[in-house]
Order: sequence, then structure tokens, then C-alpha cells
Amino acid sequence: MDESSGSDDEPRDESTDDEPRERSSSGGTREQFWDLVCKFSAHFYVLLLMVTVFLVMNVLVLALVPASSLSSDVRTGSLIVVGINFVILLGTALGIVYILRVCNRYTTPDSDDGLF
Repeated sequence: MDESSGSDDEPRDESTDDEPRERSSSGGTREQFWDLVCKFSAHFYVLLLMVTVFLVMNVLVLALVPASSLSSDVRTGSLIVVGINFVILLGTALGIVYILRVCNRYTTPDSDDGLF
């Protein structure tokens, strides 16, 4: 019985040895994913530029809506739409910045920019 309990302990030790292997295999998948995503980093920069232009246009609309001669109901509805646009655009911009940041770290892992 001691031998069987000892053999039970060994597979448990092997299972703990398998955990780093699973992490490395998922790390390999993660590296493949970021390798694929980072191939399109130039497209993400263009997308970030477009989102920035849309944010600037949204700010212009926000500045012009209260000054317009719209009724208060239309003005309120316009401000709600502008607010929804801000949430969508800022969420998209933050996602793109995160992707570009990870790609930048992935392609140059030795550089430490001091952020985060």
C-alpha cells in the first residue's frame, strides 16, 4: 500500500511538472497570436489615426450643438448621441493603444520605457 501511495504521489508531482508545460504551450499560442496581430500593426496605427480624427470631429460637434438654434429636445438628443460616440470611440482607441503597446513590447522586449 505504501508503494501504491508512493506511486500516487509521483503522478501528482508529474502533474505539477505538467503545469509549466501547459503554460508554455499556451505561451506558444499566445506568441503565435501576438505574432499574427503584430504583423498588422501598421493598420492599427492607421485605425488609431482615424479614431483620433473622429474624436476631434466629435468634440467639434459637442462645441457646436449647444450654440445651434435647435430646440431643447433635439439638443438633448444630440448631446446623448455625442456622449455615446465618445464612449465607443474612447473604448476603441484604448483597445488599439493596448494592442500597439503589447506589439511594441513584443517586438522589442529588452526596451524598458518606464511605463506600467
